[in-house]
Amino acid sequence: MTKKDFFLKMDQILEKAPGTINGGEVLEAEVRWDSMAAIAFIAMVDSSLNMQLSPSELVKSRTVADLLALVGDKVKD
Repeated sequence: MTKKDFFLKMDQILEKAPGTINGGEVLEAEVRWDSMAAIAFIAMVDSSLNMQLSPSELVKSRTVADLLALVGDKVKD
């Protein structure tokens, strides 16, 4: 998965127009970032990247870039 693909999937999760998310978004400021979006993110990471994230890892994230950092080298430039 590329960063562009990751951001497009985040657009879907946050119900944004494709190409809106760029990484700097603060999750707390996003209206659609709620428990369902968090579950959708965990599911996306599991199905697309074959990684398992725990909710405790997720709650530390403050920005979309933080979410990207959680998946580390699974996402390429």
